[in-house]
Amino acid sequence: MMEFMLARVSSCVCAAIIIGLMFVPVTDNLMDRADEDTYDNCEAIGKALDGFVYSEATEAILFMNTYLPGEDCSISFDGSHLTLTDKDEEHIYQMRTDTTPDKESYTYRDAIRLTKRDGTLNIELVEFE
Repeated sequence: MMEFMLARVSSCVCAAIIIGLMFVPVTDNLMDRADEDTYDNCEAIGKALDGFVYSEATEAILFMNTYLPGEDCSISFDGSHLTLTDKDEEHIYQMRTDTTPDKESYTYRDAIRLTKRDGTLNIELVEFE
């Protein structure tokens, strides 16, 4: 009976050691993947906005909760740079056209109206009643 108990205890100790050794590499891998996914999301938003500029449509309304990955994210525009801020990290995408936003950044709860004039993408906040 004592051998049985020692085998179980040593199995539990070995499992705890293996879990402890694997914790750091697995979490590092998951964090790297999350960072890559956020950059891919930034690039996808930029390409969608570039596509709008070169489309036949003249106006579009975007709800940012469908484009931003989470409530702690925001998006800002500076010239032709689109910046997606996720917590403390920033991801920048170089757009093909210049932008003229009406405010500094847009959050998860905002809706924006896109219009184009003279090859410039105009971005303004939409207020719903």
